[in-house]
Amino acid sequence: MLIKSENNKRKVQGFSFMFLLIIICCFCYNLKIPVVDKNATNFLSLDYELVPIEKIIITADSNFSDYGFPGTGSANDPYIIENYNITKPYYAGIVIYETTKHFEIRNCYIDSDEGIILIRIQAQTAKISDNIINNSYSYYNCDAFGIRVYESDFVTITNNTFINSKSSIQIFESKSPVVHKNTCYITLSDKLQYASGISITACVSASVKFNNCTKVPLGYSITKCYSSVFSNNYALENSGTGVWIMASNNTIVNDNVFKSIGSYGILLRFNNYSSLNNNTCENTNYGMKLLYTSNSKIHFNMIRDNIDYGIYVDNCSNSNLITHNSFIKNKVGDKYSQAYDAGSDNVWYNSKTKEGNYWSDLGKNETYTIDGSADSIDIYPLNENLERTSFMLISMVLLLICFSFISIRRRKSS
Repeated sequence: MLIKSENNKRKVQGFSFMFLLIIICCFCYNLKIPVVDKNATNFLSLDYELVPIEKIIITADSNFSDYGFPGTGSANDPYIIENYNITKPYYAGIVIYETTKHFEIRNCYIDSDEGIILIRIQAQTAKISDNIINNSYSYYNCDAFGIRVYESDFVTITNNTFINSKSSIQIFESKSPVVHKNTCYITLSDKLQYASGISITACVSASVKFNNCTKVPLGYSITKCYSSVFSNNYALENSGTGVWIMASNNTIVNDNVFKSIGSYGILLRFNNYSSLNNNTCENTNYGMKLLYTSNSKIHFNMIRDNIDYGIYVDNCSNSNLITHNSFIKNKVGDKYSQAYDAGSDNVWYNSKTKEGNYWSDLGKNETYTIDGSADSIDIYPLNENLERTSFMLISMVLLLICFSFISIRRRKSS
């Protein structure tokens, strides 16, 4: 009877395992996870057939119907460019130039010098999603660009995968681009030492969210932009910088993770009125570096295990508020603090709430002195929970305990 029960138990466990396996397979199928070969250079998708085509060049609205793409080009019925295998050395796979019709490029595999180019597309008409762009490196296609967008407003670029692109996504002079959930990485690091993942230049209100740039020397760059949002992005093992934000005022940089970065997790240069919250900079050279950056707020960031300073503020960066950050084991050494400030009027605590930052090397000190010619001091350091520990409160609690203990002893003795 016991043997039969054990057999039934094993059968149930076997069926449970098979059921779980089926669920996982279905989940992966729906996510369209690419499969990589042993050389990690050719990617194939599992869930749709690809139609070979040499290239797609569209320079007028009429070209959409010339190719026979389904759709009418309206907002509710866009032209659909999908399921193509485009392998054309020394040229771009898809070029669309000065059109007014709505279209979507999706589920294509492109292996060419440049993947997709959009030039002066009418606003809110272009969507690019779920494509795999593999710029196999060679002597002739050393530029190796993934997607380029010029002067095209409200373009949406989502869920694309880029392999060995010198620049995975480049967007120039375009309003409100949406760049979400893309993956970029380099397997030919010796040949693409200066590659970049996602670059946004001279744009307004860019939205860059939930992207992953792994082993890309420069993960992200935002240059000469205004009022952009950069959040929930990830970078790992980048030899250069996680994100470089230059001359881009009013930028929101929230909830990003930068780990094992060669130079800087976050580099700000010529920025004003930016906000950096809840970011993680771990195991980089400098966690954050501020150059010519002023009037910005840096709160609730995790800055740990960086070789040099967790936050470095140069002599041309002024009036920044830096509070509620966790500094853990940065620039380890008795002679150094974990941050550096050479600017003026930078404040490392909130004077109203009397709360500063957490410093793992605070020890028994009641204030924390910050390196640099500014002679900055965090006069309200926090505990590990980013809460202020009042020494007066602790003293009063201890005193109350002592009085209570004495009172109890007196009662017992009487």
